[in-house]
Amino acid sequence: MTETQSKFSPEYRGVLKLVMVQQIPLGLLAGMTMDGGGVAMIFLYTLAGFWAGFGMIVLRRPMNPTKTDLFVIKWGTFALFIISFAMASVIWRWRGAI
Repeated sequence: MTETQSKFSPEYRGVLKLVMVQQIPLGLLAGMTMDGGGVAMIFLYTLAGFWAGFGMIVLRRPMNPTKTDLFVIKWGTFALFIISFAMASVIWRWRGAI
């Protein structure tokens, strides 16, 4: 295998650039929120879920991602962050933290 060949589709590379452009500013904003680290913790859980899902998608279809795979990778961070934030709000209410 030469250096130019890869075991993964080149389509993943373009999507990963977009994901990094999304996640770095979101992470910085989450870290700067003055709430005692609540939003930052939710964002870290979001990142863990996103990268676990990304790993499963890439391992399942390394050379031929579907359009759905690419869409989920592109916009999954935002969707997971919104869902995680809503879930955390409900859980914090149940615990009496809010």
